[in-house]
Amino acid sequence: MQAVAAIISVQILSVGSCIDHMQSQSIGTSEDDGQSYISKLATVETISEIMNDLAELGIFAAGPTILGWSAILATIRLRVMASKGEEDRDVFSSSNTDIYEGVLDKALSLGK
Repeated sequence: MQAVAAIISVQILSVGSCIDHMQSQSIGTSEDDGQSYISKLATVETISEIMNDLAELGIFAAGPTILGWSAILATIRLRVMASKGEEDRDVFSSSNTDIYEGVLDKALSLGK
């Protein structure tokens, strides 16, 4: 039963779809396109809090779900790093913060 719950949780996160969605958006996107939950700060904050709580409680069955969420956060991190790298290279461009920067900041602040 726990394995089924873990599989369902990973499916609900739509790890592959989220990663594909983030990779299909141009870096520097500053607006939510409404196509995925991953670009909504409040939703990502809630999911991050849940994953953090599950990890702290040591719930074994949540392992696959936490791993899936970690893959999503790693993709967000890479995207934000790429966005900052582009800003550094183009001094004359307008400051266009990537939508996922706030998402990453909030998610990383939870474990502290």
